Amino acid sequence: MKLLRDQGLPSKELHCIFHALVASKIRYAMPAWSGFLSAHLVGQINGLLKRAHRYGFTMDVISVEDSAKSADDSKLFKSITHSNHYLHFLLPTVKYQAWVNGKSGR
Repeated sequence: MKLLRDQGLPSKELHCIFHALVASKIRYAMPAWSGFLSAHLVGQINGLLKRAHRYGFTMDVISVEDSAKSADDSKLFKSITHSNHYLHFLLPTVKYQAWVNGKSGR
């Protein structure tokens, strides 16, 4: 990234490359390991992301918390749950339970 910046690549393209190479990998892995991160590791990753912003690799400051939130709001998992999605048939069937006055309707 430094080499690209030093060779004169504009900041808009650096931003695009940073998000394609670094931020996308963090967001991809976030659902799997975000629950296992210690405060120390979160600080290290946030430090890396802040340095990337300071060095001009990205236009916006990203944090682990933002990445975890965006991973939770993933459009992929929301869209698959629609019955007209082509992968919907791979999901297990949903079992509905009727609740009446706090009791199961079995």
